[in-house]
Amino acid sequence: MSDANGRCGNPADLFDARHGLSGKAGVLLPDGPQVDPLKITLDRPDDFDGWRAAARELILAGVPPMGVVWQVAGDDGGLFGSEGAVPPPTGGEPMFSVPKPFIDLAKAAICHSDPQRFALLYSLLWKLKANRRALDDRADPLVDRLEKLAKEVRRDAHKMHAFVRFREVAEEGGTRFVAFFEPDHHIVRREAGFFVRRFATMRWSILTPELSIHWEPESETLSEGPGATRADAPDGDPLEETWRTYYSSIFNPARLKVKAMLKEMPKKYWRNMPETALVAPLIAGARARELEMIERAQSQPRAGGNIEAAWAALRSEALACTRCDLHRCGTQTVFGEGPLDARIFFVGEQAARPTSPMLSSISSSCCAASSASIPSPVRARSTPAAGGRSRSGRSFVRR
Repeated sequence: MSDANGRCGNPADLFDARHGLSGKAGVLLPDGPQVDPLKITLDRPDDFDGWRAAARELILAGVPPMGVVWQVAGDDGGLFGSEGAVPPPTGGEPMFSVPKPFIDLAKAAICHSDPQRFALLYSLLWKLKANRRALDDRADPLVDRLEKLAKEVRRDAHKMHAFVRFREVAEEGGTRFVAFFEPDHHIVRREAGFFVRRFATMRWSILTPELSIHWEPESETLSEGPGATRADAPDGDPLEETWRTYYSSIFNPARLKVKAMLKEMPKKYWRNMPETALVAPLIAGARARELEMIERAQSQPRAGGNIEAAWAALRSEALACTRCDLHRCGTQTVFGEGPLDARIFFVGEQAARPTSPMLSSISSSCCAASSASIPSPVRARSTPAAGGRSRSGRSFVRR
C-alpha cells in the first residue's frame, strides 16, 4: 500500500513515519486535505465484534486505512488521533460482502498480540472492497503477514489444549480443578469452548495473567475474572505422582529426539507441568535404557524360530481334523512336502466324484482355508482320488 507521496508499506508504519517528535498528528488523504486520524477504541484485545462493527461503519463512510488509529481500552492512547464519532455514510459507498475465509482469518488474527493487527485487518478489508479476490494473492505482503499472525494464534491454541494441567482443590460444595497457563496471545476466550466441551461435568478454572475463566457445570455457566499469577494456582495434588509414573512408563528412549521435543514442548511451559521434572533424568538415562532394550530383545526367542514344531503340530492336527464334512468321505490326509522357507506355494485340492458336486465345493473351501493358515510355503504332491486325476498342490487334502 502507498500513501499520498507514493511511499509503500503497512498503513500503520506509514502513519508512524509521517509523525516526528513534535506530536502533531495529521493524515494527508489522497483526495483531500490533511486531517486528524479517527481514533477507534475497542473494549478488549480480542474484540472481533467491536472491530467488525467499527470497520463496517468506516468502510461505508469512505475512511481509508491511513485515516484510522486503533487502540484497546486501557492502553496508552498515544499522541495521534482524536476521539469522535465515525462520519456518516457518504452515500457513494455501496454495501459489499467479504469472502468467508476473510472472516475466519480475522477471527484468528485479531487474537494475536501484535498491536498492528486491527489496522492490518482493516487495510485488507479496504482492499477487498475494490477486489474481492485480494485474499487469494498469497504474494501480497499484507495477506502473508496476516496469515502468519493467524497461524501463530492457532499454534498457541494448540499448546493451550496440550499443556494445561489441572490440579484438584477442595472448596465449599465439592472440588474444583484449577490450572495456570501463560499464552502468548489473547486466546483464552477463543479457546474456552474447547475446555467446556471436554470437561463439561467438571468444575474448573483456568488462570492466566490476562484474565481467568471459571466453569460451573451445575448451572452450565462460564464466567470471567481478573488475571492471576502462578502463586494463585495450587502447587500440586495427590494424582500428580500417578501422572509422573504414567509419563515415565510411556517414555521411549529409542525414539528420543531432544530438538523435536523442545520444539513441540518449549521450556516456557514446563513450569506448569508436573511431568517435566522427569525430562532431564529421562534424557540422561535414555542411552542406557536403549542398550538394555536391545540386549533384552536379542535374548528373546526369534520370531519364527519354532517353525519346525509349528509345522509338526499342524500336521498332527490335520491328520485328525473333523472340522468339515470332508472327513466323512476322505480317509487319508495328503500333507505338504518341501522346504518350509520356500518362496513359491502350490495349492491343490481333492478331485470330487462327478455325482457329488457338494463334496467338490466342500473340498475347495477346506483347501482355501488351510492355505491361509499354513505358516510357511511348502510343495506337496497328492495321490489321485477315486475316479479323479493326479494333481500337484500345496496344501493338505483328504482322499
